[in-house]
Amino acid sequence: MVKGTALPTYHVAWTSEAVEGGKYRIRLRVTQEDVPPDFQMWVLVSADLGDNRFANFRIGVRGGQTDYVSPLLPARPTKVIFNELHSVLADVKMERW
Repeated sequence: MVKGTALPTYHVAWTSEAVEGGKYRIRLRVTQEDVPPDFQMWVLVSADLGDNRFANFRIGVRGGQTDYVSPLLPARPTKVIFNELHSVLADVKMERW
């Protein structure tokens, strides 16, 4: 059900960290602006793991800031694409961690 016409601006920062067993984890910090305080949206995120391998996540973004920690990944991500396939009509600004 559509309850409004707000267009969110997402400020997205990410980092990866090595964990035991040669695995990796992604941490995302998403700040949401230009929408009402109760605005929430599921956003597709894709992590490039190299060798034509990708990990995809759907993240529920709610309120002013959302922090997300991925499941364990088999390789270090080289790139993260927030709002993959432009599934949400939004303005995305990638920032440094």
